[in-house]
Amino acid sequence: SPLTAEQGTTLSIISLPGRENAVEIPWDSAMAKDRGIYGFDSMDARSRSFNLIRARLLELQAKHGWRMIGVVSATPNVGKSFISANVAAALSRDPRYQTYVVDFDLRRGSLSHVFGLSPERGVRDYLEAEPGADLPAAYRPEGERLMIMPTAAGRIHSAELIASERAQILLRSMRVSDERNLFVFDLP
Repeated sequence: SPLTAEQGTTLSIISLPGRENAVEIPWDSAMAKDRGIYGFDSMDARSRSFNLIRARLLELQAKHGWRMIGVVSATPNVGKSFISANVAAALSRDPRYQTYVVDFDLRRGSLSHVFGLSPERGVRDYLEAEPGADLPAAYRPEGERLMIMPTAAGRIHSAELIASERAQILLRSMRVSDERNLFVFDLP
């Protein structure tokens, strides 16, 4: 469905993958804890910091309408994907919202590893307009409300892909999607 900008130009959007067309992956609390994802279990003491972050993000969402959250780091291998996965898991426990965690770290994408995924295609495939990648792939851990949009790491021109028209369509589609959708981006 195209949108019309004030200048009269047409802006494209895509339908985001929903729960009904996400690939369900086997999941349980033991798997989550083995993978270091504590945000799904509010009774686990290791989830407390993520619960606090969730509360603050939901306050900001209510006050400012913010629905897209980026997680960055100054250097690689400092836990950015760990934080992204756990904040998204904590947010996904609120039934008022549909939470997506999106791997936009196109060179070092690691959310696939964190969640134990072997995606056939991912965000990078969508951005590169690979055949069959008309939408980014989405996965849903069994019994959870979280949607995972992974990518496969690789040597690519990530800045150019993130600035591409397809990336702008994806981001625009997220902005205009259901106001109950929240997006956590694992960024470069």
